[in-house]
Amino acid sequence: VVAGSTLIVSLLNRYPILVWVGAALLGTIAGELIYTDPAIHEWVVQGRAWLGGLDDIWGKRAAEAAGVLIVVLMGWIFQKLKRRRRDPVET
Repeated sequence: VVAGSTLIVSLLNRYPILVWVGAALLGTIAGELIYTDPAIHEWVVQGRAWLGGLDDIWGKRAAEAAGVLIVVLMGWIFQKLKRRRRDPVET
């Protein structure tokens, strides 16, 4: 476990793009889970009708894309805020 986590940390330090790829993957999974959740199925069906009758596969892909956009955009915003706090602009 220690060797595997050390390898992962070294890869993430060497290739920071992997963090963004992982975030995009989590966003895809989150969008799919939200879309296929039985608790909100009726709301999803109504939303598809409102969007012009998207079929099920396009609705699922749209939810996955929305999940990716939300997660990556939030990560980018938090990264910018962290940099701004760390490196304040002197006037």
